[in-house]
Amino acid sequence: MITMKEDDLLDLGLSEKDVNTLYIATNVDGKEYKKVYVPGTKNKVITAYGKQLDEKKALMSIIM
Repeated sequence: MITMKEDDLLDLGLSEKDVNTLYIATNVDGKEYKKVYVPGTKNKVITAYGKQLDEKKALMSIIM
């Protein structure tokens, strides 16, 4: 599971309940997912088109 540290998720507006639900998620066999943590952005995001977003975001690129 790719996620963020608890403080980053709370900063993005998730509730404690939502974070706890995410962190205890399991697969069909009842085993907790291995978690890979990615950071939130340090600053507000400016898109490739020059638009500044109103808040910090989680950004990641996945190459398959």
